[in-house]
Amino acid sequence: MDNFDIKRFARTVRWMYRINVKNVLSFAAGLSFGYLFTFIGWLWPLLKSGVTTQETAVRYTSSLGTCSFIYVLVIVFSGAWIFADIKTKGQRISLKMLPATDFEKFLARFLAITLGTAVAGFVAFCIADVLRIAFCLAVGIDYVGFGLAEFITNIARAGWLIPWLAEEGSLVSIVVGVLLCVWAQSLYMLGSVLLRRYQHVVVTLVLVMAVFGLTWLASRLAAEGLTPLAGGQYAMLAYIFAAVLAVATVADWWLSYKVFSRMQVINNKWINL
Repeated sequence: MDNFDIKRFARTVRWMYRINVKNVLSFAAGLSFGYLFTFIGWLWPLLKSGVTTQETAVRYTSSLGTCSFIYVLVIVFSGAWIFADIKTKGQRISLKMLPATDFEKFLARFLAITLGTAVAGFVAFCIADVLRIAFCLAVGIDYVGFGLAEFITNIARAGWLIPWLAEEGSLVSIVVGVLLCVWAQSLYMLGSVLLRRYQHVVVTLVLVMAVFGLTWLASRLAAEGLTPLAGGQYAMLAYIFAAVLAVATVADWWLSYKVFSRMQVINNKWINL
């Protein structure tokens, strides 16, 4: 870390985007079709008669909420792609030969994949939204406004992912929701750099068990009267949970970097050490 050079780091990032530009374009195109499929589910009932303007607005808002949820899931799962191309001996040799320090390569991969996925997700939504508007105009559906503003608002209100934590839109709900997503992404990153086989399955199972555990804990708290309406005591527990998530996220990043920096060309059959 002491030898970090911003110019060398920038060259590493440019090199990564140059060799992955086709993958990024393919990903954006595929995600556009995913968003468009969600919009088709909204458009299909509108092609039939008897749909009121109010119901049209409700269905449209629901489709935007689904697109926002897909976007958050993609960002979380992007952690599994950060080190997805170090499986073979040749790939690891190419990575080791890059003229940059381990920290620069690690940070470049993390930022390139995470930010690249985030930007590609927005571009994919814009493409799908424009296609939706074009289709609405073509078939005469009188509901053609752009949905980007509401899409961004849904993502910013991350608390809707975990409605049992606090009232909708509250600060504690947003903080914990964002930290929960960041921690999940960091766990996928740790799994991708540490494990050589079944990384996605192992990490997904861990997250599923964590969700079940948190749901059980929330039900126990509710049984004891600790709900979002209980005020300060519940908020204090939520902020403690947020602090735990923050520490766990930093630990995942640190462990990921340590594994990455100690990875050899020839590794264990199951882990990259």
